[in-house]
Amino acid sequence: MNKLLIVSFFLLLQTNCNSQRSEIEIEKQYSCILDEVQMNKVEPYGIEFKKKLSDTLLYWVNNINNSFMRRYKKINYQISDYVLFNEDHSKGLGFVVKFRMEGELLDFIDIITGEKSKNGIWQFFYSGVPSLSFDQYGDSSQRLMPISKEAMERRVLEMIVEDGYYKRDCKRDYNYFESRWFPEWIKKKHKEEFYKPD
Repeated sequence: MNKLLIVSFFLLLQTNCNSQRSEIEIEKQYSCILDEVQMNKVEPYGIEFKKKLSDTLLYWVNNINNSFMRRYKKINYQISDYVLFNEDHSKGLGFVVKFRMEGELLDFIDIITGEKSKNGIWQFFYSGVPSLSFDQYGDSSQRLMPISKEAMERRVLEMIVEDGYYKRDCKRDYNYFESRWFPEWIKKKHKEEFYKPD
């Protein structure tokens, strides 16, 4: 399955429970997740995660010969400051903003999952985790107003909220975090497919 999936991927994942939440509650949860990522980016565990993700991505770009990493060689990309974690901060979601090449219409955000081993080493997974696409132009009246990095990041967070990141109010649903982002098949797919040149 191609990693490149469009934003609607998340809409297909929404649960019946989420559809029953009020707009007021969802707006509150948007605010909560923004507060959460702002806190995570200055905490030691968040700083460590971002540094390890940056090191890993640089290694992949320089040493892995597949279509994903060859594209990274050609574009500008930036690791987002926004990171989400499970309860004990041993698993995290990182976002990489990929800016379009000239002549293209889409920017992307790659979601990369990371898991800390018992010996304290972060391992990251790329294959099997979705990318989200963003049209830089919109309708004809917005052709000179490309979507900003901040707007793309916020939209990813909003979709994660809509998909069930929180229970009622702003209590995180850690079962969602584990089941959606860290099933064994993602790790298996990454190990089997990511390191094979194409």
